[in-house]
Amino acid sequence: MQAGSGYRMWATAILIAYEIEKREGLFEFHMGMYSLIARKHKSTFSKTESAMRYCVDQKQNNIQNYFEYSNKVANKTFCHMLFEKVKLLMQQQIISKNTDKYAV
Repeated sequence: MQAGSGYRMWATAILIAYEIEKREGLFEFHMGMYSLIARKHKSTFSKTESAMRYCVDQKQNNIQNYFEYSNKVANKTFCHMLFEKVKLLMQQQIISKNTDKYAV
């Protein structure tokens, strides 16, 4: 699986997280997320988790520096850090809040 697909899967994960929080008021990463993402990308749970982990592993130092995080970044941790950053940017209107066209 190519790294590019892993990055697209991360974008899907953030959109799913946004929809979950909008619907339930709180987002918590869980293993079922991989199945939702896999379905969207016509992939499997295992390939999805692996592609997403590969992206994080390849950019570990960049992620740690950007988020000022000193421990190894796991998928769950990265998803939460990235989601919080996207929410902040949306609040600052740096990213458009019109994500309905991307609804999962």
